[in-house]
Amino acid sequence: MVPDADRPPYLPLPPLGALARRTFVQGVLTPTIASVPQITHRLPRGRRRLVGLRVDRDVRYADDDPAQRLDVIRLDHDDQVRPALVYVHGGGFMACSKKTHISIAIAFARRGFVVFNLDYRLAPRHRFPAAFDDVSAALRWIDAHAAAYGADPARLVLAGESAGANLILGAAVAGAYRLDRPSARALFDQGIAPVAALPACGILQVSDVARLWHERPEIPPFVRQLLRAMEEAYLGPGRHTPGAEPLADPLVLLETRAPERPLPPVFAFAGSEDPVMADTVRLEAALGHDGAAGATRIYDGEPHAFHALPWRPKAQECWNAMDAFLDTHAPR
Repeated sequence: MVPDADRPPYLPLPPLGALARRTFVQGVLTPTIASVPQITHRLPRGRRRLVGLRVDRDVRYADDDPAQRLDVIRLDHDDQVRPALVYVHGGGFMACSKKTHISIAIAFARRGFVVFNLDYRLAPRHRFPAAFDDVSAALRWIDAHAAAYGADPARLVLAGESAGANLILGAAVAGAYRLDRPSARALFDQGIAPVAALPACGILQVSDVARLWHERPEIPPFVRQLLRAMEEAYLGPGRHTPGAEPLADPLVLLETRAPERPLPPVFAFAGSEDPVMADTVRLEAALGHDGAAGATRIYDGEPHAFHALPWRPKAQECWNAMDAFLDTHAPR
């Protein structure tokens, strides 16, 4: 990485410090996002979307914190054993929940997966590696209990977007690399190996987020502040060396070291207008070097997390491409 002092002068950040960014995210953005599911669940459409599905809510996968819960969403009155799909929500590691992202979990359940829709501990109260540790704990719990919900843990799919894409890619590399962190080593030693991974619109390297607007100076100052807030909340204040924490920067690990075990097939995608698109482009190159099966798609003109907007034609195109990928690697 080129040091900041040696980079040309791009558009300046507004004079917001770490405290102001944290105050905005915790005091304004997070409560606003959290209020959305409380409203939509009461609307007729919100109630109708669960018709034909069975939902087991707030199942404990660990006992350390109230956030360590998941919902199991599956087709009702279905006697087939289905692939298990773990869905990990985004929100910059600081916001959102399994409730805010339930529509995506439902979309996968209607496609014939038993979906384990996770909550995890959020930053800045719980910094790295808390979120990854929770995903690891959930995967180990699912490996032991999936059969009770009609799911096959041997046909495990990992899916997540934005920060969730980071977490599921971290889980995938933990199964392929022998890493020192206990929660990662547990996945490796237990042999938890997904058959497919779907990192969507991912922030796949949390350190040095300034790289994103040095490469794309058109990224707005407001978005830069949110990215700065994410890095500070998750990794702590100060500068962070890329790759020093492989499970926060799984992309860097993939770029610099070959795995000990095969990586799962990966379908990664982003919109061309997504501020973090560059990480998906880098992932395509890294996976090409490592020989992992799969595909990467960049959808022209689309914003961050566009696939969550099903009325957009390119969101429908993206879901069709995911369906084709899953038909190959995780048939229902």
